[in-house]
Amino acid sequence: MKKPLALYLHLPFCLSKCHYCDFNSVVADSDVHSKYLQTVAAEMKYYAALPHIQGRQISSVYWGGGTPTILGVEVLAFLADELKSVFNVPEGIEWSVEANPGTIDRRKVIPCCNAGLIASAWVSKVTTTRSLDLSTAVIPPMRR
Repeated sequence: MKKPLALYLHLPFCLSKCHYCDFNSVVADSDVHSKYLQTVAAEMKYYAALPHIQGRQISSVYWGGGTPTILGVEVLAFLADELKSVFNVPEGIEWSVEANPGTIDRRKVIPCCNAGLIASAWVSKVTTTRSLDLSTAVIPPMRR
């Protein structure tokens, strides 16, 4: 049996470029986001078809950047669906998303949990509940 893969999906977009940040990230508009996401979807198909990757199970997916949550739940769900359509993604794997407290709130956390993009347990690790206004949120269980 082939060894499972852990995937990293780089989404390099930020609201602003921090002076201390050395990561490959940019401030860009929705046209650039759209072109980048189309390219990412095409690259996923390319890599998934490579002989040494084809058919291997995915054990975890990490969305980093930048701040992927500035793209919105719909965009992240689109990418998750694309990923699931080309890779062998079993139910119940770990999905992690980098987030900035200024780009995620209750309106985004609950749909992200429902889409399987973040685990409900993530909320218990949040230390800035004031910023996220999650103190009264009811987080549904993650679909598996």
